[in-house]
Amino acid sequence: MKINTKGNNFPPRPIPDVETYQARNVAIADLGTHDEEFKGVKRKTRKIWFCFELIGTAAVFNEEKGPQPFVVSQEHNTSLGGKSNLRRFLQSWSGKQIEEMKAIDVDGNLDIMKAFGGQACAITVIHKLDKVDKKKKYANIGSITPPIKALGPVPKSENPLIIYDMEDTATHGNFEKLPKFIQEKISKSYEFQDASVVDDSDDFSTSATEEDTPF
Repeated sequence: MKINTKGNNFPPRPIPDVETYQARNVAIADLGTHDEEFKGVKRKTRKIWFCFELIGTAAVFNEEKGPQPFVVSQEHNTSLGGKSNLRRFLQSWSGKQIEEMKAIDVDGNLDIMKAFGGQACAITVIHKLDKVDKKKKYANIGSITPPIKALGPVPKSENPLIIYDMEDTATHGNFEKLPKFIQEKISKSYEFQDASVVDDSDDFSTSATEEDTPF
């Protein structure tokens, strides 16, 4: 058997240009707890994943499906400590301090899915080169802020909102709607391996408009 050392000949997947876009959250997923190593220290970390549709964009990723909007995503550790990346991310998105948000219960817990699921924002996209193949570029979230008022209300997304929370059985039916790489990551979590969290509950899907913002 002979195998081409230059890899496949598939065209590169299109990515959005570097600029600032109106955007709307279209998915939040609880990734569960995973082992990771930071500066030589091993630890178990709970993670959460956010995905956003860039409103008004389109590209052909699959000829059978035709033009579809670009999406960008980012995952975070579920720490809201003073210097955590998630705290900075959510505060930058909402324009408010965590302690000012309405979705905090009497015990001081923030319901992130309730507060941010389907909400609008402005996202600046940046490009980063692959660490191995410098010819490959990826579109990442450079910054996130509240929507730009001068542009008017942010339109609804083409993609439906998908919420997946291991602690909320009403969302477990959405597992199969998540991208395959996210399903695979969730399936490797301690929570998923300890118990089956996918059941036949009704799908949880909702839409949010600018007026619904509960920050």
